[in-house]
Order: sequence, then C-alpha cells, then structure tokens
Amino acid sequence: MQSFLVFPVTIADSTGKVYRGPIKVVGKARFDGNTLDLVNSLKELSRWIPVIEEALKDSELVCELEFTTGARYLLERVGNCVRLDITALKFLPPEYSKGFELLLKLGFIYIKEVALKGWRQSLKKVVKLYAKMSEEDKIALRKLLQQPYLDAHSFFLTFLEKALLQLSREDWWITWLRAQVTRDYPYDIERVREIIERYGDEVYSSEAVDELYRAIRNSYDEDLDEENIAKLAREARSRGELVVFTRLGRASIVMGYLLAASKVVKISEEVLKELESIENLLKERGLDEFSPALFRLKLLCSKSEVDLAQLIRCVKIFLKDLQEYEQKISDELREKLEKEEIAAEEALSSLEYAYSTIVKIKSRLYRLLNTLHELPSRHGAFVFFGQRISPHGAYRIALINENIRAYKGPAFGLEEYMLKGGYNVYCTPSLRVLKYVDYWIEALPLFIHEVEGGVYEIDYENLEAAIRKMAPYWALNIERAEREGTRRPTFCLVTTQSYNMTHLVRFWLEEEMALFNIIRAKGLEDEVKRLVREYRAKIAEYAYQIVEEQHLHEALSIEIQKTKNREKALINIIYKDPLFAEQVAHLALVKEHRLENRVEKVAAELVEKGLSREKALVEARRKVLSETYIDPETFELTQEPRGVALIEVAKRYLRDHLDLAESTARKEVIVRHGLLKELENYWYSAEGPRKKYNLAYTPSRVDLGPNEIPSVIDQGQPIGPVDAESAAATKELFDKINVSLEGVYTYT
Repeated sequence: MQSFLVFPVTIADSTGKVYRGPIKVVGKARFDGNTLDLVNSLKELSRWIPVIEEALKDSELVCELEFTTGARYLLERVGNCVRLDITALKFLPPEYSKGFELLLKLGFIYIKEVALKGWRQSLKKVVKLYAKMSEEDKIALRKLLQQPYLDAHSFFLTFLEKALLQLSREDWWITWLRAQVTRDYPYDIERVREIIERYGDEVYSSEAVDELYRAIRNSYDEDLDEENIAKLAREARSRGELVVFTRLGRASIVMGYLLAASKVVKISEEVLKELESIENLLKERGLDEFSPALFRLKLLCSKSEVDLAQLIRCVKIFLKDLQEYEQKISDELREKLEKEEIAAEEALSSLEYAYSTIVKIKSRLYRLLNTLHELPSRHGAFVFFGQRISPHGAYRIALINENIRAYKGPAFGLEEYMLKGGYNVYCTPSLRVLKYVDYWIEALPLFIHEVEGGVYEIDYENLEAAIRKMAPYWALNIERAEREGTRRPTFCLVTTQSYNMTHLVRFWLEEEMALFNIIRAKGLEDEVKRLVREYRAKIAEYAYQIVEEQHLHEALSIEIQKTKNREKALINIIYKDPLFAEQVAHLALVKEHRLENRVEKVAAELVEKGLSREKALVEARRKVLSETYIDPETFELTQEPRGVALIEVAKRYLRDHLDLAESTARKEVIVRHGLLKELENYWYSAEGPRKKYNLAYTPSRVDLGPNEIPSVIDQGQPIGPVDAESAAATKELFDKINVSLEGVYTYT
C-alpha cells in the first residue's frame, strides 16, 4: 500500500505551468464534522468558506485544516492535518462555486480514505462517486477543471471520464493518473496525447511513429527536463527509493519495470508472531534441520524494512527444504519396509505423522507469505529510461511516459509490472539524468548485432562513443553525491560478454572523466568548444570539396532543403553514405599531412591510363595513404612500411572528430597546455585510493520471449564487482527483484 497522500489535482499558473512551491501556510481552521471554525480569517476566502464547509460535511471528514499557497496539489494529507491550496481561488469567478464544491467533496473523501485503504482504492471510490453524479453536476465539474488554474493538461478530468468509460481498465487509468500528475513534461504533452489517442492500436505504425517524433523533437526543452529529472530523483530519495538509470532496450525495459514495481515492506508484529508460531511447531516436533531456513527468515525480519523479494526467496528456500525432507522420510520408510525392519502399519503411521507436520508448516508459511504481501510498503526503486529523440525511437519516450508498452508484440507478463510501477518510471532523451542517479545500468546487448552466418559481433566504436559521451555526466554525479551526502554511485555493466569487457568500458569511462575534470579545473572549456567547432567546420569543407569533385550537388541540395543549413547537410551526408564518408576522411588526411602534390602526381598517371578525373582522385588518395606510414619512433611520415599506415588512421578520423569530437579536443588541449602529467590527479576510479564510484560486471539473465521475466527473477544473479563495496551496492539493487533459490551472489 504505497502512500500517495495527495489528491491528484494540480494547481497551475495562467500559462498552465504547475506550481512547485515553496508552500506557504496562510491560514488555519478546524472542522468538527459540522462547523468550520477559522483560526484566522482570510479576505480572499470569505466567499469560499460556505463551499468548503459544505464539501467537508458531505465527506464526513473531521480534521485540522491549513490553507496554503504555492502547493503543487489542491489537497494533501500531512499527518492528521489536511492542506488546501487556495492559489486558484482568487482567479475563479462565483459561477464555478458548484463545480469547486463537487471537486472538494471528491478530494476530501479521497483524503479521508487514503490513510485507511491506500491511494488506489481511494481513487476507485472517487470514480464511483463521479459515476453517481447527475449530468448537471458532471458538467459543472468539467467546466471547473477546464480552467487553466486547476488540473494542468486536464489529467484528472481525463482520468474521471476514461476510467468511467473503461471500467475494465480502471487500474491502468489509476496508474496513468499518478504518473502524469507527478511529472512536468518537457515536450508538448497535449499534442503527444492527441496523436496517441487518434492512432489507438495503430500507435506503432510508421505514420504514428513519425508524428510523435516530430511532436517531441519540435517542442523538447532540455533545461525543463533537467528540472523535472532533479525533482523526480529528489522525491524518490525522500521516499527511500534507489534512483536508477538504464538506456532503453528490450532487455533493459524488463529489468526497469521489475525494479520500478519492487516493494520494500515494513515488518509488523503479525509477521513476528507468524515466525514464532513456526518456531514453536519446529521445537514441538524436534525438527532441528529446519533451523537454518527459519533463522534466515528471522534475521531478515529483525530489520524494520525488508525487500519483499528477499522474504519471498527465504520462504521458497524453506518450502524446498520441506520438499526434500518429505522425500527423505518417504525414502527412509520405503527402505525399512524393503528390509523388513518395520511393519506396514508403523510405516504408514510414521508417514502420516511426518506429512501432517509438513502440511502444518506449509500452511503457516503460506499464511506468512500472504501476510507479507499485505504489509505496508514502499517502492524499492525509481527508474529513468534513456531514449534519444531519433526518427525511429522518439515515440518510445511518449509511450513509456503514457504507460503504454514501448515495443509492439506480446507483453509476456510485463503489463502486470507496468500496472504496479508504471508511475515510478520516466523516459528522457537527456543524458543529464546521469547527474542525479544512484545506479547506472548499461546494457551491452544494445551494441551487439547479428551478422551473416548467425554470428554476433560487438559494435565497439559506438559503445566507446556512448560511454565517453556519458562520462562527464557521471563525473558530475559523483560530485553531486559527495556534496549532498547521498550513496556512492554504482555502475553496473549488464552483458553476455566476458568480465574483461568491464575493464575496457571502465578505461573509457575513467579516462574521459579525467579529461573532463582537468579541462574544467583549468578553465579550458571554451577552448575545447572552439576546437570542436573547428573540427566540424573543416570536415564540412572537406565534404564540400568531395561534393564538387564527384558532382553530388543534387544530393546536397536535397539535404539543405531538410536542414536549412549547409554544414549540417554535409555532415548528414557523411553519416548516410559510407563511401562518401570514406572519401571525406581520405581527403582530410591528405590535407592535414600536406600530401596534395603526391596525390596529384598519382592522379595524373591514372588519368593517362584512361581513368576519369573523379575516379583518379579517389584511387590516388587511397594509394598515397596506403603507402604512407607514421614512424613509431619519430612519429614522422615515412614511405617505409613500418608503423601505422595513414589509410588506417583515416578509418578513425571522422569518428574521432565528429562522434568523439569533445574527447579528441580535450586531449589536444591538454597536450597543448602540457597537462598530461597532471591527469592522474583528476582521475575518478572504481577502486583504490582514488575510489569515487562502484563498478560491477553483471551478466545478463534476460531471455527475451515468454520466459523473459522468470529469467530475471527466478534465476540466480551472479555479479562480478571490483571490490567489496561494489559487491554490496550491486547486491542491494538486484536483491529487490531476484527471488531465485540461488539469489544474488558474488564471483571473481
């Protein structure tokens, strides 16, 4: 029964932006069930007092009342006190009195019920009350909620109307409402919702995907998103939840929703009595062999809060021990019968006694299990999913944030967890999210692709680019955690590959953090930015020269029409056309190493042999670069075949100066300023004296398909940490979802 003690109607300003505080108490009152007594009077409240009083009478709520301004929600329960935000009242004309009274009645009843029955059951009661309203009252309430100062984006109104029309999906709409009112969307949410509703079941169609992409791309505000992310992370920590980030993929989405739906329960006296009952029965029957299983349960329940998954796991272990004991008794009696050491009647009596004991223990374990599921609880984790605003991926941002499956096809049981934890996830395209999390789960399967012959290969280049782009945000997160005193951040590398992959990723991450740190410390950020711009401008120049040489003006014209920018258009062609990109890289190496004369000489020879000028230049550059090497000792160019050929350097050129432009620029600036020797002082490590974060290799357990959820929760989860602290932190996370007999275990 996770608490949600606010009535989900938001307060907004004239632009529709939801208030975020600070909350200010401007008045107080008491309601005894009949009369509202003001402790201090407020002029702006005078005409609304009868309305508030009437709504309180209908709800039969007896309470202390605080009037506030600046709150996010209209009503909130704080202990035995109820807070009513009056910000919107100064904007509401008298004709909305009836609608406001109806809204308050629903709100006060929700506030009364929520402490007793939980937020989900309380919202179901609100829907029932709305269903019983007359059409006239529904119209009055609808008109009120359509005002800009109440119910931003009409979330609550949409919930009432949709839940009433789709009672079979009432629980889904309840989850949806909680998700919506707790977030501030950084894109045009009303436009996105309109597209989703219009397409319905066809929301995965190419047309819908394209519309959602354009709607998000054209309205996305990253600064607003960061504010939203910081708020969600802060609120999650205040509830005791772990804050987790994972980039969106078929495997990571399963783990993400499992974590979001995980529960941490508060141990009650009833649980302790159930355990005592089991212990007494074991003592009575002299069954010492079950002491370890019982001790494990008692040890867990000695804490005030425990992961429900671990309690379930302990009960499963106990039941397994019982099953083995039952088999052992049966085998022993059969063996005695075969040896004629015991009469059949005695064997039957012994068997019945053993079975009756087992049944009694099992019944108490089942009762305990039922009690555990009913305990007061909170969520174990809040999960951020990462997804770029790309033509074929942006729609998933919208779907996840509307609690709709991100991938078309069978759900394989995932919808149960979306229902339980769909409001505890948020999908963002911003890497700034990495500045606010406790755990970063990086799923390597995102970079593993099947090639011809059923063979799988890792896309190391894109993996390195991704890790290096995220590294600065991770460095800032490390510093945030130290500054705020939150837990040390933990990086979990989820992969089906070997443990050695962790070392490679760790090097990329730590080197890039060090580069970022030293550039910041020395105030060289502007120099890096300038260099990145220069890289891009030069590459665009080289690309335009290839366009001129190869007569590709029509292709460039088409791209310029799309981008309205020549430089961007040229870069786009590079990414779209590998052969064009190769020619640009070859030209770049020729220009930067001043090999134009040699190229011209070779090209002239090829033209004499009948090759066109265009083809001759392409072949000449390839030949010259293939025959020119960087001497490994002097780093000078040589035509002797030793060292690295420039044709090999060309293969990395565009990646280093586009995808890894910032990293390359940082290295160049550091060398330029003679700072290489200082780099070690800015190194953030996963272990040792410079330890700043935790790191663990966590082999992927997700078996996509019908068994994808059992493969995560019912199989043992091995972890390969770099040190003891990393082991404990990683185990704490996976303990929230793993109920297997093996559990989460460390190996080296």
